[in-house]
Amino acid sequence: MCHFNELSIEIESKNLRSAKKIFHCPYEECGKKYSRPSLLEQHLRTHSNERPFVCDYTGCSKAFYRKSHLKIHKRCHTNVKPFSCHYDGCDAQFYTQQHLERHIEVHRKPKPYACTWEGCDECFSKHQQLRSHISACHTHLLPYPCTYQDCELRFATKQKLQNHVNRAHEKIISYSCPHESCVGHEGFEKWSQLQNHIREAHVPSCSICGRQFKTAAHLRHHVVLHQTTLEERKTYHCPMEGCKKSFTRSSALKKHISVIHEGNMAFHCDSCGTKFGYKHMLQRHLERGTCKKAHKPYINECGIKHDGIEGVAIHDQKEKELSSNLVSDVAKKIINEVTGHGYKEAREYSCSFPECNYRFKRLYDMHRHLNSHH
Repeated sequence: MCHFNELSIEIESKNLRSAKKIFHCPYEECGKKYSRPSLLEQHLRTHSNERPFVCDYTGCSKAFYRKSHLKIHKRCHTNVKPFSCHYDGCDAQFYTQQHLERHIEVHRKPKPYACTWEGCDECFSKHQQLRSHISACHTHLLPYPCTYQDCELRFATKQKLQNHVNRAHEKIISYSCPHESCVGHEGFEKWSQLQNHIREAHVPSCSICGRQFKTAAHLRHHVVLHQTTLEERKTYHCPMEGCKKSFTRSSALKKHISVIHEGNMAFHCDSCGTKFGYKHMLQRHLERGTCKKAHKPYINECGIKHDGIEGVAIHDQKEKELSSNLVSDVAKKIINEVTGHGYKEAREYSCSFPECNYRFKRLYDMHRHLNSHH
């Protein structure tokens, strides 16, 4: 039996090499396409300007497209700079490899402007850099004063003055709404303000079927269903000999291998001890009342004995339904177990495909319906 971690790496690399780019960006005039839904999802963030990875440090509201970018950003809070300059006499350190490479270019450029102060060997590629160096390090002059009323601060360079003005005196619009209907909007200072605006003013909706969603991420997952068939979405194939199963997500494939081929049963019934590989199978076991462990029977108000308290609740519910005279037990059973139609209030999950009126109580059941019918 293969080790699970090694097998996961093998699965990932194998599918990356063989996968076809079948997931197309739904935005007009964008011809991007990808081999996996996750890559398409990552790309779509550049259209919606969605940055789900938010820094959780107190007072910091910066957000990023990718988790790796957030990880790099957090180094500025911990002051971890793993990339160091290798030039002799230079102790500069940086948060990223890109910043280090940019710094190294400074060493490689010619530096014709040398400081003439006694004992100073600094050289610079620009004359303005030399002037700023002399003001800050030798004459200690601060030639750039803040011109705002009641502010007496001065700075050695124009850039430091501008940074001060932006931070202390002027409202900086860092984020603007990407939707065309918001052209001319003044924008937002914080990422969180932009996200609140988008949630309230621009509810994500499918351009194909018109269905609305709570988040852009839910919409992206939905769009993929319109663009491909189920078989096209199943790009993750089980590598175990004799197994022809395939899946739409790598996580589903890993779970399949863990449960079916390695026999890992993480969920068990507290009453009878029966083990299950999937949580929904345990839930179904509990809902159906198939637990065979002997226990004291429960008696309801009608004097009827039941194997468990769940049986009492089911009986009482049936009595209530009969008294309401809405539908017969036979009709209810057909509706509940066969058609999936009706009882809109109790079935919050509806099929998103046009002309399909199926509704479901559980999200899991809706996914099974989509995979088998669409």
